[in-house]
Amino acid sequence: MVWPKFHKILLNKKVARYCQMENKIFAVVCYEVARVIPLVK
Repeated sequence: MVWPKFHKILLNKKVARYCQMENKIFAVVCYEVARVIPLVK
């Protein structure tokens, strides 16, 4: 996890915002993968 590295350099607010954006991007990627993979019947 890169959070401690950023925390040393940036403000807490910026690090928190970065983590939120990263989580949103990850959620979109997971959604796209789940959308493409068919369900088992």
